[in-house]
Amino acid sequence: MMINPYHQRIDEQVHCAEPVQLVSLLHRALGEKITSARDAIRAGQIQQRSAQVSQAIAIVGELAQSLDPQVDPLLAARLCQLYDYLIDRLLLANSQQIEAPLDDALRVATVLAEAWRGIDSARLSGCPHPGEGPAHLSLCG
Repeated sequence: MMINPYHQRIDEQVHCAEPVQLVSLLHRALGEKITSARDAIRAGQIQQRSAQVSQAIAIVGELAQSLDPQVDPLLAARLCQLYDYLIDRLLLANSQQIEAPLDDALRVATVLAEAWRGIDSARLSGCPHPGEGPAHLSLCG
């Protein structure tokens, strides 16, 4: 059996990733799944749409499970609300077979992905580690 080099690279990234990188990878994958679901709606591919939405919901579930309210209760609560919103939009898009809720979900997922990419970049550029200096993530604008 031939191994897909793309999947092999993703597997290597996941196995070697630190927690912030994993969350960043999950957010990127979430955006890809939402985009694929939207494309499937446009193409009238019901099974593809359903599969992509199901995978997106699974990713959101993983992200929600990774929240640790003991570290930052307010941030965890806000992220949980956003994840609930994403799931609501994904379910609506899937059940009604419409794009608009996916567009809403993609906007939120993109903002979250960019925020986590920024956190990961800051970590790699030598910014203080957690507990060593102020770090803020605002999801409210």
